[in-house]
Amino acid sequence: MNPLLDNLCEQLAIWRCGAPAVRNASGMPSGFAALDAVLADNGWPTAALSELLTDKAGIGELSLLMPTLAQLSQTRGVLFIAPPFLPYAPALADAGIDLRRLLVVSGCNARDTLACTELALRSGACGAVVLWTAGLIDMPGRSAGHLALRRLHLAAQRGNTMALLLRDAQHAVQSSPAVLRIRLSTTNERLRQQLQLMVFKQRGLSAQQTVLLDPRSPRLQQEIMHPSAPPVWAPPTPHVPAFLKQLQGMSMPATLN
Repeated sequence: MNPLLDNLCEQLAIWRCGAPAVRNASGMPSGFAALDAVLADNGWPTAALSELLTDKAGIGELSLLMPTLAQLSQTRGVLFIAPPFLPYAPALADAGIDLRRLLVVSGCNARDTLACTELALRSGACGAVVLWTAGLIDMPGRSAGHLALRRLHLAAQRGNTMALLLRDAQHAVQSSPAVLRIRLSTTNERLRQQLQLMVFKQRGLSAQQTVLLDPRSPRLQQEIMHPSAPPVWAPPTPHVPAFLKQLQGMSMPATLN
């Protein structure tokens, strides 16, 4: 075989259909052993784009990410971009998020939101960037949707940043450069609502694996993303997160037409 292709295969950059399953221990633990057991990276992929697809917002998708985001926020910034509801700061803090390293961006148009996301990913200033894509990448008639996702994936690689996209489940049938795609839904097992995760795409291991989880503690349920929550708590003195200072002076990426 071509030496270049051999090298790419050794780095897990190429996976050949029919090849033995390869597990990579470089992932970030999700906090749920049952989920980590079916993921190729033994956790959430780092420096890559991952997608969580849901029928509606607020079924537990953010609670699912809490253990990982809480750990990342201890040393690096965490960025929420275009959340559908106001994040409830007391619940986030109770889940372990360091609010001094949390930044929420909203109210921008689609082009500026994508540019902000790409900049944050490639800067390396954040441990994770969470983007809610409803009405942005999936805008009707937008021909550059796949290209936009590809650019975000490459930016995540360059900045060694975890990129997490929350999309509507109807886009599960569309192709995507994301290395991990999971569809989330709720189900009632033993009279208790649980979160069902169907892994239908991942790099290096077979997909179509299903996991049942109960990621919501009583305190987190219906609190982390709450449409009627009070304003986000702010420190008593002005505070500029250190990771945000790293973004200053960086040039904005060229936007997509």
